[in-house]
Amino acid sequence: MVDSSRSSIPLLIFHGENYDFWFIKMMTYFRSQNLWKIIEEGFNIPEETSTLSANQKKVLEEYQQKDSQALFSLQQAMADETFPRIMGASTAKEAWDTYCRRSFKERKSNEGTCGQVMTMAQKTGALPLPWIEDPSPEKHDERSSNNK
Repeated sequence: MVDSSRSSIPLLIFHGENYDFWFIKMMTYFRSQNLWKIIEEGFNIPEETSTLSANQKKVLEEYQQKDSQALFSLQQAMADETFPRIMGASTAKEAWDTYCRRSFKERKSNEGTCGQVMTMAQKTGALPLPWIEDPSPEKHDERSSNNK
């Protein structure tokens, strides 16, 4: 079964300008598709998968599917002139991190650029601060129930 919500949302194509705007729009897109955690944190594939339970294998497959969806979305959101910067990435996190580091090497600090964009996203409410401070779903659920 195909999830039509993913195909109906047009992605902003990045041509190398207005990165801050593109970043926030892509972050919002990934959050709306429940893919931001995979972009931000990635996931680990165990070296030995034959010992995994059926449930663990199912969860691993779901993470791999989400990662593929996120990577595909990133690839589609890059214009031909910017795509080569991420085309070697095999995971969404790798593509996102690689682009963030390489796209602004002319600035003083790559981490500073990404940090400035994250700070701007937090200030605008595009990314809630508590989720950044503690990204565990359990803590997020606790905060949600405390706010009721």
